[in-house]
Amino acid sequence: MPMIEVDLEFAVMLLIGSFGVVLWQEENIYRGYLQPKLEAIAGRWKANISQAILFSIAHIGFWQSPSLKSLAVVALIGFILGYYRQHYRSLVAPFIAHGLVDFLPIFW
Repeated sequence: MPMIEVDLEFAVMLLIGSFGVVLWQEENIYRGYLQPKLEAIAGRWKANISQAILFSIAHIGFWQSPSLKSLAVVALIGFILGYYRQHYRSLVAPFIAHGLVDFLPIFW
């Protein structure tokens, strides 16, 4: 008997969605394109903070009533993903981390 009862079809769709098109687009836009452009203008840390704020604002539509707390959480996630991009000089780590964050709801 499994500890967590999850519909397999839902889990597969969530996994595909978590690592699929949307995630790929977000990582390429925010960490792959925008962050390096902002780094050239404002430096590493300001670029990371700026892309994290923009990433958070772009996610406002995911909640029925967005709060400052929800925006701050997404901005923090965006900042961490941006740090991974800076530290590893690659989109692989933020891509994997972002997918795992998006896949976590299956366990709630």
